[in-house]
Amino acid sequence: MRSEATETLSKLPEMCPLEWAYHLIDSLMLTPSSHPICYSYVEEDGLVAPDAERIPPGISVAQGRSSVIPTPPSSSTGACNDPNSFKVAIIDSGLDASHPDIPCRDINAVDTNCKGTSIGINGQAWYEPSSRAWHGTHVFGTIGAIGGNNQGVTSMLPTSNGICYLIARVFDDDNNGQFASVIFEGIDWAISEGANVINMSLSGPTTYTTGQRTFDAAYAKGALAVAAAGNGDSTAFRYPASYDKVLAVAAVDSNG
Repeated sequence: MRSEATETLSKLPEMCPLEWAYHLIDSLMLTPSSHPICYSYVEEDGLVAPDAERIPPGISVAQGRSSVIPTPPSSSTGACNDPNSFKVAIIDSGLDASHPDIPCRDINAVDTNCKGTSIGINGQAWYEPSSRAWHGTHVFGTIGAIGGNNQGVTSMLPTSNGICYLIARVFDDDNNGQFASVIFEGIDWAISEGANVINMSLSGPTTYTTGQRTFDAAYAKGALAVAAAGNGDSTAFRYPASYDKVLAVAAVDSNG
C-alpha cells in the first residue's frame, strides 16, 4: 500500500504551489486520474502513545503552588463560549465528566465549562466512564481536579475559576496508540477553539513536518503547547515534546 501510494504521488504534479495539502501515506486512497491534488510533501503516519503512570502520585506531589497558578480575567465565567475564559486543552483519551473530583458543569449546556470532541475513533464519546478514559481523567485531575473536597487529588488549578477545559479525545477505550495525524488534528481543533494552553501527555519517536507546522500555527495564535518528554528512561528525543515551540516536561528522582 505504501509503495503504491508513493508511486501515485510521484505521478502528480505540484499543481498549486501557493497552497499546500498533505496526504499521509497510510490513509491515501487516490489515483492520478480521479483525484488530481496539489501537495508539497508526503510523510509516513506513525504512532503516538499516552505517557503516564497508572496510579496518580497524590496530593503531596500534585499540589500546585499559588505563586505559579495563572489567574484568568476577573470577568471570566469559565464558560467555553466566553471569550474572556482562560482555555486549557487536553489532547488525550477523553474524560469521565461525571467524576466527583472533576469540575465540569452540565456538558450539554450552552455555557458549559467543559467542551469536547472525539477524533479518529469510531463511536466513542469524549466523555466516558473512568474505566475507559482513565488516562485522560488522570491528566485532567493533575491540571484541574477540585481542591479541598476530601476526594482524589489537589490539582494545579484547584478552584478552576474562570477556566474552560477543551477535551480532544484521540485515544480509544484501551488507551492504545494513535496515528500522529490524528493528534495534529486534535491540536488544530484546540487552536480553532481559542486554547491558551494545549497539554499533551503523550509521545512518539518520530518527527514530522506536519507536526512542526501545527505547532508553528499554535504559537502564532498565542497558545502554549506543553508535552511529556516520555516515560522511557531514555535520552532519545520524543515528539511532540522535542518540536520547536513546544515546552517539554520531564522529571528526575532524588539523585538527579
